[in-house]
Amino acid sequence: MPAAVELSERDLARLAKRMASYKGKKFTQRATVLLEVALDRFVKKRLIAAAPKRSGLLSKKVKRKRGRRPAGHFAYVSIKSRAPHAGLVSKGHRQVTAGGEVIGFTAGNPYVSDVARANDADVVSFIDKNITKDGAEDTVNPFG
Repeated sequence: MPAAVELSERDLARLAKRMASYKGKKFTQRATVLLEVALDRFVKKRLIAAAPKRSGLLSKKVKRKRGRRPAGHFAYVSIKSRAPHAGLVSKGHRQVTAGGEVIGFTAGNPYVSDVARANDADVVSFIDKNITKDGAEDTVNPFG
């Protein structure tokens, strides 16, 4: 079950200020900002909650990052744990002794892809509600 997303008044004010600065900008800029806001609102907190809590580093290192847009895309923003061992946890790994002997295999925990897949519809509907293709200036509503 996905965790509930809560935003404080301070968070809402910060989002409103950031979104207001992008009114009237190009469609690609508005799409990128909306994607970042949607990922912060729907995915980031749920990803932190779903991360395994053995040391807490996986959840502390969850970051959002803009990337170069692939061909045919309006925006590209990734969100993942930037902890050094995040790939080992999500994909699994061999258990090896100091002498190099393989003693087992640890199965992966693909919590990042599970959370992203579960919240995909929320992100798409948020962007769809807040952006239009005609480039109107008042299409962004951070409270929506």
